[in-house]
Amino acid sequence: MEQTAAPKYSVLLYKILGKRVRFISIKAKLLIIFTLLFTGVFGTLFFLFYSFAINLAVEHMREDLEDALTAASKGMDAEDVLQLYRQGEPNAAGFSDSPLYREQIRWFQQVHDINPDVWLYSFVRGDQLDTRRNGEPVVTNNEVIFIADIWSQYNPAKSVKFLEPYGASPQMIESLDKGILVHRPEVPLYDKWGGWMTAYAPLRNEQGQIVPGVGIGADLTAEYLGVIKSGILRRMIITFVIFYILLFVLIYIASERFTRPTINLAQAAGEIGEGNYNHDLSNLPRSLIEDEITQLADVFRGMVEKVRTRELKLKQQVSELRIEIDEKRRLEEVKEITDNDFFKELIEKAKTIRHRYQEE
Repeated sequence: MEQTAAPKYSVLLYKILGKRVRFISIKAKLLIIFTLLFTGVFGTLFFLFYSFAINLAVEHMREDLEDALTAASKGMDAEDVLQLYRQGEPNAAGFSDSPLYREQIRWFQQVHDINPDVWLYSFVRGDQLDTRRNGEPVVTNNEVIFIADIWSQYNPAKSVKFLEPYGASPQMIESLDKGILVHRPEVPLYDKWGGWMTAYAPLRNEQGQIVPGVGIGADLTAEYLGVIKSGILRRMIITFVIFYILLFVLIYIASERFTRPTINLAQAAGEIGEGNYNHDLSNLPRSLIEDEITQLADVFRGMVEKVRTRELKLKQQVSELRIEIDEKRRLEEVKEITDNDFFKELIEKAKTIRHRYQEE
C-alpha cells in the first residue's frame, strides 16, 4: 500500500503543479538557498553581536555613573546637605539662594565638566506623615526630598526644584539603608523629566561616616544612550552589509564554478543528441583531484565514444541489410516477370523464331 501511495501522490502533485513548474537553474537555486541560509545566520549573528555590544556599552555607562557618583560623593559633606534641607528656603524660581546650595551646584558643575554626560543631584529621606494606617500618624520611608540639581543651571524646566518631594524608588531606599551604591535596573528609566540611566549613592560626613537618609544620584540621559545604540547599530550594519555583499559575490563565484561543468555537459549532450559526435569536449572538466563532476565527465566521454562506435556499426548493418533487401526484391521482381504466362509465351515464340532462323 505504501509503495503505490507515493507514485499516486507524485502524479497528483504533478497534475496540480505541473503547468506551473518553471525551469530554475542550479545556479539560481544555489544562490537562493545559500542567500536564505546566510541571511538567517547573519541575522542571528547580527542580533547576538548587537545585543552584546549594547550590553557592553550599558555596562561601560554604568561604570561611568559609578565613577562619577564615587568622585562626587567624596567632595560633599552630608551634614551640609542636612543643614541646607533644614534651614534653606526656596527662592521665587523654586531653587535656593543659600551659600550651601550654591556650593553644591558649583561642585556638581565641576564633576559635570569632567564628564558632561553625567547629571548629579542630591536628596534626603522625607518625613511626611501618613495617617492612612488606622488613623494614626506614621512617618513614611517611601519619599525623598530633592535638594540640588545640576539641571537647574541648564534647563530649569527639566530640573527638580529645591525641597521638591518625590516617591522614592526601592533602589533609593536600598542605597540609603545599606549605605551602598545602587543602580536602577531599567535602561532607560522614564519619568516626568525624561528617560534616564540612574544610580544612587549615600553621602558621608567629614569623618567619612555614612549619614543615614542622605544621598546623591546621577543620571545619563536616554538621548545619550540612544546615540550610543545608533552608533553601534550604524557601524554593525555597515560591517555586515560589506561582509554580506562579499559573501554573496563568493557564493555567486562558487555557484558558477560548480554549475559551469554541468552546463557544459548539458550543451554537449544536446549536440551529441543531434548526431554531432565531433562536438568539442575539451571544455568538460578535467582535474588531478577527482570529484563527482569530473567522474561524470569521464563517463560521458566514454559514453560518447561507445555511442559513436555503435552508431557506425548500426549504419553499416543497416546498409548491408538494405543491400540484401534490394537484392531479394530484385530477384522477386525477376521471378514475378519470368513466372508470368505472357513471358513464357514470349520465350516459346522466341525459341520458335530462333529455330526457324536456324533451319533457313
